[in-house]
Amino acid sequence: MGIVRRTVLASGVGAALVLAACSGGGSDGTDAGSGDPSDSIASTATSGESQAAPSPAAEAEDVVRSFYEDLAADELDDACAWWTPGYARTYVARWNDGEFGTPATSCPELLAQVRQVVAISGQPGEQLEVVMVSGELVDDATARVDVSLASAPGSVDTYRLSLTDAGWRISGDEAGELAATQEPGEE
Repeated sequence: MGIVRRTVLASGVGAALVLAACSGGGSDGTDAGSGDPSDSIASTATSGESQAAPSPAAEAEDVVRSFYEDLAADELDDACAWWTPGYARTYVARWNDGEFGTPATSCPELLAQVRQVVAISGQPGEQLEVVMVSGELVDDATARVDVSLASAPGSVDTYRLSLTDAGWRISGDEAGELAATQEPGEE
């Protein structure tokens, strides 16, 4: 039963991550939904000491980490804002086509269902904790980020991020069977 539960949890989280940008804006990836979470990846000064600006790969890692933090905290609009609109549309459609749960009409509705799946195995705040994140730049406008969660620390999901006017946004994934890769040109 533990393996089945872990598979359901990993599938639910993978599907959730694949379905998260809530905006119905253009498919160019520049409309990231409500809020401006890009502020959280900006370089800040602490105790009067200035810190070097984070590398682009570190900024992309922070986006994936922030997505999971917002999802764990039940801040679904904020979580959705970390996805490109094309990525969100793709995964809401795949969720609905795959009949994984009640059809969703928006990213927040989808993520609410994912949180319900995650809650089967424990508290979402604990299950969705990022235990490993590692990113690399593919080119100037694309990054790849691997992430593992507390719910399945031996499992790694890989996300593609695109640099948009709003900063790095999740635009694709390689999270397994339930999570398909972003359609070309749909960022």
